[in-house]
Amino acid sequence: MNENNSNDLQSIITQAIEEMKSEQGSTFDLNKINLAELGRRTGLSRAQLRRLKKNGFRVTPHALTGRKADTTIISGYSGVVDDLLQKGVTNSEVILERIQELGFSGSLSTVKRYINDHKDLIPLKDRL
Repeated sequence: MNENNSNDLQSIITQAIEEMKSEQGSTFDLNKINLAELGRRTGLSRAQLRRLKKNGFRVTPHALTGRKADTTIISGYSGVVDDLLQKGVTNSEVILERIQELGFSGSLSTVKRYINDHKDLIPLKDRL
């Protein structure tokens, strides 16, 4: 077995299929590949290998990659947070305390992500 230092899923699958192909010779058929054996060689589950088999053993990104929710937990408080950011309040803990008084039930991380995504609202003097 060739040593491959890459952890790229596509190269791992390709390498395992090539090894199986060289072992089986002319009787090898990609459509009738033994998924259990391929799973042992790659460390992937048969369910995942079945899904990859439908794509011709090509790794594709997840279908929901890049999607964001239309409404989030902070959506109802975005006006208050935007106002605080425009006033120069950039401390996420202070903003969290202010919107928690209004009923916000989210986390500090949610507030930090919102601030990071809306840095354009912060006055220039504070953006340095």
